[in-house]
Amino acid sequence: MLSERQKKYKHYFQALIDELRLIDPTFTGPRGGPHEGSPRNYIAFHSGIRGIHYLAKFEGGDKKVLTYVRIRDSVQVDERLDLYYALEARRGEIESDFGSQLEWRMDRRGRSSVITISRDGNIWLSYAELEHIREWHICNLRELKRVFGQRINDEIRRLQTER
Repeated sequence: MLSERQKKYKHYFQALIDELRLIDPTFTGPRGGPHEGSPRNYIAFHSGIRGIHYLAKFEGGDKKVLTYVRIRDSVQVDERLDLYYALEARRGEIESDFGSQLEWRMDRRGRSSVITISRDGNIWLSYAELEHIREWHICNLRELKRVFGQRINDEIRRLQTER
């Protein structure tokens, strides 16, 4: 049985998937990502590269919403760290292309790194406010994919040829 919070997440993310599917089916196609809403506080979409995802999330005790690129520990450690640092070295170019500053961080255990944009918000807001946040999530998911997609592929190729 789902809690009220889980029901709200499930409904929110189902609406996000449905709208994103209409706008950009590559996010939700056969290999693009989930096909139904999640009762968790986040939803992840595959980038097409093992261990790299685009996420929409509610975080911080329901004080903040995030959209981000995550490079997980399923990418080999050296490759993951090299990729993160290679992208971070292009931070100015990437943030200029994105049109906003991004938060760049690696978790304490070094198992994943994230490149994030965030804003205030929570799952308990009104329907109209959640619609606005959903539009923000969708816009930023698509923009992160546009800005990072080819750069990630290029950096992976470059790193592989240097090994």
